[in-house]
Amino acid sequence: YKFTAEPVQCGQWQQPMTVVFDTLDSQTVESSHPYCQSLNTTRHYSWTDVNATSLFIDFSELTDIGGESSLKFIYSDSRMNSTKSESFNGSDFESLVIESPEFDLEFLTDVEQPRYGFKFQVYPGPSGFVNSPNITLDPKDEHTIQSSHPYANNLNHTWNYSADDDDVDLIQIRFDNENSLENNGDFLIFSYLDSEKGSVTKNLTGQDFQDFDIHGRAFDLTFLSNDSVVDFGFKFIAEAFSCSNWQTEPDLTFDTLQTQTITSPTEYCRALSTPRHYNWTDPDVTSLYLFLPTNSTIGNNTTIEFLSPDSNNQQVSQSITTDSNLSPLVIPTNQFDLKITLGSNYTPSDYTIQVYPGPEGFINAPAPPALKEGNTYTIQSSHPYGDNINHRWTYQTCGQDVSKLVIAFDVQGSYLEAERDYLIFTYDDPQGAQLKTFTGDLSGQSFVMESSEFDLQFISDDSGNGFGYEFTVEVVGVVDDAGQDMLNTEKAADLLVNHYQLWKEKLLGMTK
Repeated sequence: YKFTAEPVQCGQWQQPMTVVFDTLDSQTVESSHPYCQSLNTTRHYSWTDVNATSLFIDFSELTDIGGESSLKFIYSDSRMNSTKSESFNGSDFESLVIESPEFDLEFLTDVEQPRYGFKFQVYPGPSGFVNSPNITLDPKDEHTIQSSHPYANNLNHTWNYSADDDDVDLIQIRFDNENSLENNGDFLIFSYLDSEKGSVTKNLTGQDFQDFDIHGRAFDLTFLSNDSVVDFGFKFIAEAFSCSNWQTEPDLTFDTLQTQTITSPTEYCRALSTPRHYNWTDPDVTSLYLFLPTNSTIGNNTTIEFLSPDSNNQQVSQSITTDSNLSPLVIPTNQFDLKITLGSNYTPSDYTIQVYPGPEGFINAPAPPALKEGNTYTIQSSHPYGDNINHRWTYQTCGQDVSKLVIAFDVQGSYLEAERDYLIFTYDDPQGAQLKTFTGDLSGQSFVMESSEFDLQFISDDSGNGFGYEFTVEVVGVVDDAGQDMLNTEKAADLLVNHYQLWKEKLLGMTK
């Protein structure tokens, strides 16, 4: 046989059997680190200060006692006139409110393997508000703040919460579902200096507590109750964020047709309530195509809103959210305002907005720099397009593994003025130079180019126009000798089925 023996130094529980405190200062209670002995021990903790009528227990994130061990708090609830107990195990410990100035702590352990043990802070205070009077808000760390449940009559306490990190400029307040105060009798009051709104005071009562953001790094919290009745109380999370200023300056003006990039800083988490204005002065810029690369992330419940004037100078709103799959947007003008809204329980964003300026009628990127194998790209005109257009663009693929491009028009959104306006594809395939011209109703049509690049030309006259066009370009890789797509077999099979069905329907006269 062969085994490894590893010595581990174990300590006894660090506090004595009975501990008495005569101060309102917070106290640390902890086991040895690691603990590894089989323990079945109870310790008693009490506070003698007359103002210590309730205790708030806040566990360290390091606490881990394993799934088979347990840590139990046993105390006499002064409100309910009954004995209560709260048990914990594992490593996911929530804060605890004890309506008593004393408790027994029972620690039962297994002997499977050494664990860190437990560590927590005890904040003594008056009944009704038992959290730390001065919690320091650490960035990206959730702090639970709550009253006792229920709270007491005749309370009037104020506490200050602040972040030591100078980079913190946003605190989000998120309420628990069970908040309830005596309506118009008891009040929870937030007071703070907001960098966007100035001095702010929020008075909350009743049950309808809405989450909100504080654009600053500190707030005062006051809890008032009268002598009539009491309710469940309040509970919320305060989370501080270190946010950078937006990287792109506001109110930018561009005098070029080159692509422009608007970027957020890494992990952007600040709402932009005042829209920022972007304008293109080149006379050839009459429309804009906005695209978010796939590596962009928008936080939950975050909305990026683009506001632009229409032909009647009325504001038109278009939005990108997490639910829109970062779809591209078309803005049929040379300017827009950008506004950002952050919802509750959001995650930080990190995004880049690419803006392709161009003439009306073709406002997509003049080139996704290169069409990549296995990807699908959407190309479209403005809707509707303009008169007297004659523009030509070249689309190329990158790499040597592209064998064909599949063009498929949208089933509903492609119509040009028949025999007046034209969309022309030119390309070279193994049979030579090819030209495909489309006019009228293009909806649902598709074709395949055995080529790795193509030119696209859009022509309109001055007699009228249609809705415009929208199509996808699917880049298909080289097919090997077995007739299988080397990189995308399933997609190639789907294409064959789709095109077979399309031509079958045409032959049967089921479509135009």
